[in-house]
Amino acid sequence: MDANSAAEQILSACQQGRGEVFIHNSLNLTLAFQRLFPELTGELLALANRVLPAMGGIGREAARGYESESPYSTSFLTKATREAALLNNQH
Repeated sequence: MDANSAAEQILSACQQGRGEVFIHNSLNLTLAFQRLFPELTGELLALANRVLPAMGGIGREAARGYESESPYSTSFLTKATREAALLNNQH
């Protein structure tokens, strides 16, 4: 999703006085699934949380996101995020 579409949804939520907004597009099937099956989604997320590594995997010191990269974290899926970070001097 491009930043303008996300910004429109955020501004609309602010104007309506909503305290929470889920940024969505027509391809976001996970959000639609969560709306239809909230309890099942919660159970699935709890299950996923059990298989994730525990906190402190890189030590107890704070680390920046780019310091936590792995060979799996840089892919075509994260290309737009990396480009935006460079554009906004966030790297």
